[in-house]
Order: sequence, then structure tokens, then C-alpha cells
Amino acid sequence: MIIRTAVQRPVAVMMLFAGLVLIGALSFNRLPVDLLPAINYPNLTVITNYSEVPADDLTRLVTRPLEERITGLAGVRNVVSSTREGVSSITVQYEWGTEMEFANLHLREAVDQVAYREDFPEQAERPLILRWDPGARPIAIITTSGDNLAPLTEFCREVVKPAIEQIDGLSQAEVIGGADREILVQPDLEKLRLYGLTMAQLQNSLRTANVSFPGGRVRKGPLHLPLRILGEFESLDDIRQTEIPGSTSGVITVNDVAQVIDTTSEPTGSTLLAGSDVVSIMLYKEVGANTIDVSKDIEKILTIVSNQYQDFSFDWVYRDADFVEESFRGLRDSMLGGALLALLVLFFFLRDWRSPLVVGLSIPIGIMSTFAFMYFSNVKLNLMSLGGLSLAAGMLVDNAIVVLENIRRHLGLLPDDADVEHTVAEATSEVASPVIAATLTTVAVFFPVVYVPGIAGEFFRDQALTVTIALLVSVASALLLQPTLSAKLLSAGTTTPRGIFKLSDKMFTSLHNNYHKALISVLQHKRTFLFAVLLLGLVSGFFATGLDRTFLPERNSGDFTLSLELPSGTPLEGTVEVTRELSSKLATLPQVHTVFSQVGETEKTLAALKEYTAPNTSRIRVLLHRSRNSAKKLAEVKSWLENELSESDGIIAVLRDEGIGLSEILASGGQPFSLGVVAEDPDDAITVAEELLPKLRAVPGLSDIAMDRVLGNPAMEVTINRENSLRHGVDPESLARELQSRVQGTVATTYNEVDQRIDIAVRLPKTRRQNLDEILASPIAVNGGKTVPLGSFVDLSEGRPVREVVRRNQRRQITLSSDITESINAIWENVNYELSQLSLPEGVAFITGGEQEEINSSFRDLGWALLLSALLVYMILAAQFESFLDPLIISAVLPVGIIGAAITLLLTGNSINIISLIGLIALLGISVNDAIVKVSTIRRLRLDGLSRKEAILEASTLRFRPIIMTTMTTVLAMIPMAIGLGSGEQIQRPLAITIIGGLTMATLLTLFLTPVIYEVFHSRADKT
Repeated sequence: MIIRTAVQRPVAVMMLFAGLVLIGALSFNRLPVDLLPAINYPNLTVITNYSEVPADDLTRLVTRPLEERITGLAGVRNVVSSTREGVSSITVQYEWGTEMEFANLHLREAVDQVAYREDFPEQAERPLILRWDPGARPIAIITTSGDNLAPLTEFCREVVKPAIEQIDGLSQAEVIGGADREILVQPDLEKLRLYGLTMAQLQNSLRTANVSFPGGRVRKGPLHLPLRILGEFESLDDIRQTEIPGSTSGVITVNDVAQVIDTTSEPTGSTLLAGSDVVSIMLYKEVGANTIDVSKDIEKILTIVSNQYQDFSFDWVYRDADFVEESFRGLRDSMLGGALLALLVLFFFLRDWRSPLVVGLSIPIGIMSTFAFMYFSNVKLNLMSLGGLSLAAGMLVDNAIVVLENIRRHLGLLPDDADVEHTVAEATSEVASPVIAATLTTVAVFFPVVYVPGIAGEFFRDQALTVTIALLVSVASALLLQPTLSAKLLSAGTTTPRGIFKLSDKMFTSLHNNYHKALISVLQHKRTFLFAVLLLGLVSGFFATGLDRTFLPERNSGDFTLSLELPSGTPLEGTVEVTRELSSKLATLPQVHTVFSQVGETEKTLAALKEYTAPNTSRIRVLLHRSRNSAKKLAEVKSWLENELSESDGIIAVLRDEGIGLSEILASGGQPFSLGVVAEDPDDAITVAEELLPKLRAVPGLSDIAMDRVLGNPAMEVTINRENSLRHGVDPESLARELQSRVQGTVATTYNEVDQRIDIAVRLPKTRRQNLDEILASPIAVNGGKTVPLGSFVDLSEGRPVREVVRRNQRRQITLSSDITESINAIWENVNYELSQLSLPEGVAFITGGEQEEINSSFRDLGWALLLSALLVYMILAAQFESFLDPLIISAVLPVGIIGAAITLLLTGNSINIISLIGLIALLGISVNDAIVKVSTIRRLRLDGLSRKEAILEASTLRFRPIIMTTMTTVLAMIPMAIGLGSGEQIQRPLAITIIGGLTMATLLTLFLTPVIYEVFHSRADKT
């Protein structure tokens, strides 16, 4: 009824689809664009700052009490804590599907119960609860350089940062590196001793003299005016003339005992571009913002700033937008190339220009309409959704081909003056049921992926929804638009092929005749054929068991990060020089485009807590020139680095490729291989880890193995002699603060200049405060006006404090991590063997991490989705055919498709990963389409009076052309993606290869297997 109405009202139908295309075009421009889907991780992080407290003490005072309370909360899967000096970080991992708003409230209640207890340290800051977004990585880094970094840093903070943070979609611009202005008060120890003053008195005098606060309201005549009490420093001379109370020598000012210098603070970190010092800005975007649009706006604002300030210039280190655009271009070209190949197939088989035009419209209409539904379904444009569109591009015409071929066949049987509209409607209605069933089976295998928990479900949601939407649009197009256009463009009667179409008709006729003869022969030797198919399945299954298993296909963007750790105790200056020298050499290599380095502690974001940084550490990001042979260039640079670093003693170097892999999806910076050693007794964990480390280094496939370095840099430990200090009337805390002030210095207050707040630091000259012997020999005032050397009240020793304490579910964990160069399965087989040979203390256990953890979880979840999809396919077919037997006949092609996919993956050297598993799930729905059409036709012909064998042969003849056409359009549309020449389609390559191999094998065998199985099953069913 609907089809007949559509044919009778062509203008209404065309306006309907034109409206969808128009809305799709508008939606396309508004869809957020990003590299990967946004994964909503069910994680919360509790951060507690407690300055200068050692890691082991902080674990006891803060981390463990919080862990004990948090672990018992509902929905908590794991509690992983990392405690370093001065900061405790607890990551609470919830079960997927947890309502995070309520989880946040419950976690806040639990944390407050601990934070407000009497035994919780008063000096510790209130714990912060943050929704840790692993995707919160910088989308771009820009650098600027100059002769004087201090004013440049100030300019970036005061001008550039506010300007670009106004951009819609940009969440933060963090200025790192450079130099910060500071007012330094540099005391003279001899003068302090002469006047009987301490560092603490100098600091307190500055702090109390620099005041500004409200003083309430006063009456002046009829008015009540606010009173402000002002006493802030207005110049450096104000600082110099500040009096220091407590001296026994009369009025003493700061200028009498110290120099006041307008200078720069001592850096805790530095950033380099190649070998030059630069000021860098890390740019973070808001969740859901369009990466490309945000980057364009940033460049626009920076160009305006550089035009206004001629001395300011900037360079991009990297931009995600560049890679996103490159990836999108690759996928777009693959999609267009696939659509063009599909259109050529239509011209070849349909043998005129009007029919391909009718069918070919399904592709642009389907894609543009899909954009409209993507917008309202909150699906972003990313590699996965565009991959879904590329996958759907070949299938969009499948339904149209089936409908058009049946329409053409019916029109060919009519005289030239027949009623075309009625015939078109009847022909469309005849195949509407199998077309809907074929589409629903494909939708049924994709849609359950949306409900797969964990990373796999989040990762493939956009792709599954995109394919589902595109296929549903294709059904509407095939059953409404297709007959409408056919009624207007096609004519009744048989058309004789001309020109090149005559050649294609001759080739197809020959192909069909050979197929028909082969089918008759196969039906006569059914047992032999079935045995050959079974043997093929067993042989391919045997070889398929040797396929590697990985989380994602191997992919590299030609960039890598080199992490360096110099010998313990190396000062920042030494680390900078080593990094500068290595970066300068790297920048001269012909393969290298940019070298960006971060030395020491630079970032202040939550992401920085995930990686250990210290004065003796640095990270060098190396970006190569983009080319087709990036992998070869990368290997050459790595080889050069290995030779260069082999001459450096005591430097620990770890290389990590940058690309789309597990670490990028998790955005955690983790390694593909991770093994955690947990124990009740921390010493047991360390002992087992140290014993295991050399064994793992001997395992093939593991490279750059690193173990958590529990102990920090060597340190001088000063113990206050309480009895001696109290006997001389010196408070132990005051003594400790005085020692800290002399060695480290402190920020006493701030100096306001216009809108700036500049730190006023009190610090001894560097040469003096780094000489501990001189500091301890300096005097300190005691009772009776006497002075005694500070060292009289302390005892010195050397130690190695705990650098970091990592705990998992309240047990100490030591992690061994590594990059991999071989199959993760083979690596874990060898590792598990080594673990089985260890003699473990009681309470020690191992936790697998890295890729293996996600492989196990994702494969399990996708495996269930695969079974559910197969069950849904059967249920839909059973309902469609009102039969329990015919769906089994149709489903017999599913193992054949899996066999073809496994053989293709093996021959192309690909692994089984979550991308190829999604390809297998898609194959379940696609591979049965041809069998559905064939079985449906056999059933209709038998109802028309044909015998079983006659119906099988006639249906095989009638549906041969559409089966070949639909398979070729889908396969050819996948070929550009399977080649994977661009950056974006590389991640989708295994999916395309899986579908091409599986569908090709399934179609070739379906042409024979479905008739054979139908004959075998129904020969027995008809007898009963």
C-alpha cells in the first residue's frame, strides 16, 4: 500500500528525500569532529595535597585511610593509588554503566567522613574529587622564542593565554617552560648573625609589612563609606626600607642585611624546541568540541596577536587537527573511491545508463540523510563513524539493486504500452519482504554492539549507530524512492544492449551458463561437495588458531616519545644540557621534522600526575616528516638513537610510539605489556619484582622493560636533636623551618605591579645554600643572647626515601612494563611459564595489565555480542519465513564467511583484534543477505507450483545477477579502505579485509551451498 502510494505521488516522495538531504547537509556542518570517539570512563580521582610530606608518610596518614573507606562503596571495581612526595592520587574505577553523578556524591560523602576525622592531618588540603577524562591530552602545542624569556613568559601569560582561552571549545591554555619574574631578597648570613636575626624573622617582617584588606565602613557626613587598609609594597625601595623587629642593635631594615633584586625565579622545568629554550603553550579542548574548528580559531587569534605585537611569533609543534584532517581525507577518498567502483559495477551489469543512475542515487542520498540522523543521535564525526559510513557505502545500494533488478525483469516481460507504475509497485512489493529481512539481519548484528560494556562498546558505539542508521535509510530509499524513480525513468519492454553493454551482457551470460552447469553438477554430488566444504573449514580453522591477538591493529603515525632518566641526583641544569645536545642532533636528521622536549617538572595538570617527573627526567617528542614509508624512517631514527644512547652511561631511556593504540584510547601513557606484583608485605613485592626483571628481559618480544623505581634519589637526612634544642630554648619546629629557609628559601609574600602578582622570595645565594657544611656551621641564636652553630642540634645521615607508593585494592604493587615487538599471545605464554617457575612468598600475586587486560575483557564482551547477533539473525529469519528450518539453511553460510575472513587475515598478515571482530560481527549480517533472497525466491516459486529442484534452479537463475552485483559493490567499496594508503583508514583496514574475505568466500559458496543444503533438508522434510 505504501509502495503504491509512493509511486503515485512522486513529487511528495522526492521532496521527502530532498528534505532529508538538506537537513543532512546542515547537520554535517554542525557535527563535532574529533580523531576518536569520546569514551566516558567510569573513573573518579581523589587528589590530596600535603606539601613536603614524604611518600611513605603520606601513604600512612592520607592514602590508606581514604582507601579503606572508598573500597566499600557500591559499584567500585578497583581502587588504585599513587602517592608521591606532597601529593596523594587515588583513582576509583567503577563498573561500566555506573551512574557517575550519584557515584560522585557518594564518593564525596565517604571522603569527607575521613577528611573531617580527628586523626586526619590538619595541614593537609581538603581532598579534591575530579572526573578524570583520559582524553584530556593537549590537542596542540605552540612555542615562541626570544632573547629574554622572562618578558616573553609574562607576555604569554598576560596576553596570549587570555586571548585564546576566550575561544569557544578551548578549555585551557597552559604556559610551561620559560622564566618567571621574581623579587629576590638575598640575605647575608654574616650580617644576620651580626644583628642577631634569623631567616624566619626576615620573612615574617616582609609578610606582616605587606598588607591590604578591608576595614569595615566609616561615616563621613551623611555617607557611609567603605574603609580600606592599605600597606602594600609599591616599589622595591619599600621592600628595602622594611624594618625587621627583634634585633638588639636598634632599627634594622631589610636593606641592612639583604639585597633586593628584580630577577627571575629558579626554574623547576624547561622546554626546548630542538636545542633552543622556548616558552610553550599546551592547548586543551572541551569535551565534544570540534578539533578542527578550535584549531582554526586558535590560529586566527594567534595571527591577530602577532600582527598587533611585531616581536611575537609562534610555531606549531603539532596539531591534532592536522592528523584529523589527513585521516578524514583518507577515509573520504576511500568512501568516494568505493562508491565510484560500486557505480562502475552497476553500469557493467545493468547495461544502460538510466538504471545505474536510479540505483546510484542511493549512495549520496543515504549518506547525506545519515548525517541528519547522526546529528540527532549525538554521533560525532570521527575515524569510527566515518569508517562506518565507508562500510555502509557499499551496502547502501544492495537493497536498491535487488529492487531494481526485479523491476527490470518484470518490465521486460511487458509490452511497450503497459502500465509501468502498477508493474513497478508490484515488482517492488514482491521483494520488499526479503529486502527488509536482509536489512534487519545486518542491523541486528550491529545494534547489540551499542550495548557492549567496556572500552569496546564505547569505542564502537558511533560506528554501530552510523551503519544502523545508514542501512535503515537505504531500506526507505529502496522501497520508496527507487520505485518512484523507476516508474519515471524506466520503460516497459525488453531493451537490447548496445556498445560496451553488449560485451558485458555476453560476459555475464557466459558466467551464468557456467554457474548453472556447475550447480547442476554439485546438486548431483552433494555429499562430495559438503565433505569438501567441511574439510576446508577444518584446515582453515587449524591455521586460524595461529593468528595473533592484539587489542588494536598495528598503526604508527611516524612519531615517538623518548623518556630519559639521568642518574639520581643530576641537577636540572645537567638534564637540560644532555637533553639539549641530544635534541639538537635529532633535529639535524633528514627524517625528523620537529623535536620538542620537556625537562623536569613543567606541567601542572592532573595528567602530569600520571607520569613521574623530576629534575633528572625529560621527555623528547620526535615528529618525523609525513610520508608513505614512515615506518622505515622511524626504524632508522630508532636505530640511530640506540647507537647514540649506548655510549651514555647511567641514562635510562624508554621509547614509546605515538599512534592510535591502547595507550591513546586510554590516554594513560601506559605500555602495551604490564605486569603488576602485589603483596601484603611491600618488601616481598620488591623482592619478587627484582627477581623477575632479568627473566622478563630474556623473553622474546619485550623491549625497554622498566620496573617501578620505588626508591627515590639519594638524599641527605637531617634529624633534629629534640633534647639538645629544647635545652637551649630552641623550638624544634622553628629550628627545622630555619634550616629549610637557609637551604631552600621561601616565598614570603607577593609584590603587586599593575595587575600582576610577583612572588617575593627570601633565599640565600645559590653557592652558599647548596653547601650544607657551611649552612650547618652558620650560627643560630639561643637563650642568653648566645649563638651556637646550627649543626649542633642536628644529626646527619644518607638515605634513599620512597619515591612513589603504588597500591592496588589496598595492596602494594610493583609494576613491570614494556613495549612489545611480537605477538602479545606468544609473549604472555613465555611470561606465564617464567611466573610458574618462581617460588613465591605467601600473599604475593600477579595482575596482568596493558593490552592483555583489555584484550581479555573486550574479546569476551564482543564474543557475547557475536553470539547474540547470530541468535537475533536466526530469530528475525524465523519470524520472516514462519519456519524453523529455512533460517537454519540460510545461517549455514555464517561459518563459511568466518572461514573466508580467517584465511584472508592470515594471508594478509593481520591479527585478530577488536576491529576485525567487529568485521566478523558485520559479516554475520551481510553474508546471509544473498541466501535470504535466494531462499525467499525458492519458497515463492514452490508456491507457484514448481517442484523443489526446479524451484532451486530457477531461483538460482533469477537471483544470480543481483547476488553477484550486491557482493561486488560491497567488496569493491571496501577495497580502498583495505589497501589503507591514508592515515585514517589504517585503523579500519582489518575490518575491510575481514568483510572482503568473508563475503567473497560466503558468496562463492552460497551460490552452491544454499541450494545444496536446501535440497538436503527439504528432501527429508517433504517426505515427512
